[in-house]
Amino acid sequence: MRRFFPLVLALLLIRTQTGAQTVDTYDRDVIISEINSLGAPYVRGDYIVFTARADRRHVGAAFDFEGFRVIHTYERIDTRDIDGKVISSLYFLVMKIPDNTDTLAYRVITDGLWSADPLNPDGIWDADSSSTLSIVRVRRDPLPVTREIQKGLVRFVFRGRRGQKIQLSGTFTNWDPFIYEMRETSPGLYECDVRLLPGAHYYNFYTGLTPVVDAENPARAYTPDGRIVSMIQVH
Repeated sequence: MRRFFPLVLALLLIRTQTGAQTVDTYDRDVIISEINSLGAPYVRGDYIVFTARADRRHVGAAFDFEGFRVIHTYERIDTRDIDGKVISSLYFLVMKIPDNTDTLAYRVITDGLWSADPLNPDGIWDADSSSTLSIVRVRRDPLPVTREIQKGLVRFVFRGRRGQKIQLSGTFTNWDPFIYEMRETSPGLYECDVRLLPGAHYYNFYTGLTPVVDAENPARAYTPDGRIVSMIQVH
């Protein structure tokens, strides 16, 4: 039996590699850099990000759109201290959203045992297998960006890692970075609504005291001291 287990695991890995959907290298690197904690799966652009505890030898997921025939193996992230000692670990999986999909059903395989995802509260009963399938509802709306949502009301939008403290500052706060704290409305998505007078307004997001330009807004300008800032025109 001990000789057989490595062979079974190898076969699972081969099936995973064969059936895995293509993930753009740049997108994958950005997504991985944002993963910092366990949580329910979430949509990030064209991908769904799954996490799992790293106290098992193997964690994978099988999806309904593939008939549960392929097991996609999770990868491991280790967080280390300055001495290189591992202080925390987790497994993750980045899955490209299939075309024409609104809801993705799946099951997690942990050391060979199939179950619903313990980190995902959403599920449906599957009569064929007499078990619960975990589901992820895929939002197909365009990703939100900073814009004027009503006359004089601007919704500022920042995307980054989950669990951050993000501040908003600009000419409308005299560049005080502590007046507006943005709200995390979904994992890694921060929003803040501000009423502004008509005209051009300049702003940045702040992580601590570090200014960050709005990556989704191409309208930018230079301050008198040479800093790059984002700009929004209010009508």
